[in-house]
Amino acid sequence: MSESFTVYLRNEEKVLLMQRADGISDFAGAWDGIYGLGDPEDLDSVAKRIEECTGISQEDFEFVRTGTARGLEYGNRLNDVTPILCICKTDNVVPGTLYKNSEWVDPGRIKEKEWLLFVYSRFTFFNTN
Repeated sequence: MSESFTVYLRNEEKVLLMQRADGISDFAGAWDGIYGLGDPEDLDSVAKRIEECTGISQEDFEFVRTGTARGLEYGNRLNDVTPILCICKTDNVVPGTLYKNSEWVDPGRIKEKEWLLFVYSRFTFFNTN
């Protein structure tokens, strides 16, 4: 079972990417979704993590689905990370916790970001139809 997750918020046709702060020990400056430790099935904890990292109120997003956990290499360790997709009603983000910047991007242009930490190469995960 996965003990970490990455949340992707979608607003209209864009997906939120967050940039890690410079002082973070793991992957300073990297762009990713909203990373969290804990049970990805505990949606209350996931919602709290979203709010503390983005400033977006729990009333402004809804859970759509989770994907299958994937093993990701972090330096010399392998972590199973579960992706979670949420639909967001706002695009107003105030980066917090381990993040310094945010950007709403077209899913087809995600690969253009410099030093992208973790995003699915199969963008069908973002398709909400």
